[in-house]
Amino acid sequence: MIPKKRNYVRFNGSTTPGENIALPRCAEGVLWTEMLTPIAMSSDQIAAFQDSAQVCWGTSITNRPLQPSNNRFLLSPRNVDP
Repeated sequence: MIPKKRNYVRFNGSTTPGENIALPRCAEGVLWTEMLTPIAMSSDQIAAFQDSAQVCWGTSITNRPLQPSNNRFLLSPRNVDP
């Protein structure tokens, strides 16, 4: 699921564990890496991804409430392709 053009940005954030996890929502800090080049997925691949969320976290709801930016910034590598 990594595109051929590997442009990305990184930022500090948090996770959204399912309701069966001991941590409260948005409590675990992580360094996110977001690819800037989209990839294509078939409807079967999307369904398999959604099913895996249900198995891993006990919920298919993987979005989280909007969080304040708290002075976070995007980190970008120097060698980003145009």
